[in-house]
Amino acid sequence: MNLTNLQMNDKDKDDKDDGTRGRRKMLQQVFKRLQSDLLACDAQWTLFVAAAHSYLYERLVLPFPKDFVTNTRKLKIELICETIAEVPRLEYVLEQLNLGLSKCFSTQAVKLLHTVLVKHRDRMALSTLRPCEFSELYEHLQMPAPKNSPTQIFEVMASGKDYAQLRASHSYPVRLGFYGGKLDELYTILIAGTVPNEHEPLMLTTDIDEALAMSPAAAGWGGSRCGSVLRSVAVVEFINMPPHVTVVKDNRHVLIKSSSCMQISYLLIYGQSCDAYERSMEQPYKRLLRWAEANQDVLLMSLCVLGLSIVSRTGGGYLRSFAETGFHFFKRNLLK
Repeated sequence: MNLTNLQMNDKDKDDKDDGTRGRRKMLQQVFKRLQSDLLACDAQWTLFVAAAHSYLYERLVLPFPKDFVTNTRKLKIELICETIAEVPRLEYVLEQLNLGLSKCFSTQAVKLLHTVLVKHRDRMALSTLRPCEFSELYEHLQMPAPKNSPTQIFEVMASGKDYAQLRASHSYPVRLGFYGGKLDELYTILIAGTVPNEHEPLMLTTDIDEALAMSPAAAGWGGSRCGSVLRSVAVVEFINMPPHVTVVKDNRHVLIKSSSCMQISYLLIYGQSCDAYERSMEQPYKRLLRWAEANQDVLLMSLCVLGLSIVSRTGGGYLRSFAETGFHFFKRNLLK
């Protein structure tokens, strides 16, 4: 069934007002994007959801979707999260649109899907690589295959106007690096072309396995075909242009201070289901790392108490008490 069927079968076909025509046009464009590359749409939507669910959403959801902004230019994050909760799995959206049905989708859901999957395609578009193409990519990039094979790889087709102009106007060497950061930070890097924190440089590594280790597992979107728990590594092309780019003395790490000097070329996704992730964390040392990551404040306070006990006159008693309490605490939380 083609786009014409979507238009003709829609139950709203007799309504000729501008709102209905605009809605139908948006649905047709979303339908076309889903048809062309469903998995890439899934990944792009998942990255948006991760950014929207971050407590740093005002810095990470860029540009703001214009239909979800107040008169004072504030992001309506509650409305965005409510709308995300309405959106079913994208294969179901494709199936319904393929049948010419659209009444089950709210106006807000249609607008948000259209913004992320269609409008933002002008800034960045993903294209899915088949698993049989993974080895060809590694060979093309002249990089060793990662020890842990990604579950999906997407080519990033970015507009990158600033980067393209900078590369054309300078003769600085172009190099390749890998970025392993938080999942919620990728959307703003890909769409807005900005580093997540303007006060801190973006660190790249020349070792893809190290980049994966630097990427913490995070919840993406529950309906994603990529997996419920994701890690990611971005393959970054950058212009080695001082002072915007600094190569650390070990020659294994690079600090990027200006996003105009870099462009993400490929995105490697490592996806797991929630059950698979829980099983992978059953090993004691992994449980310890997971607990430590979730309880950084407790650990910091404990270290402060330990330091005070060492320098105090009665430090021996405090230290012994601290050790006994700590032993029982760790035994209860980590060895159960």
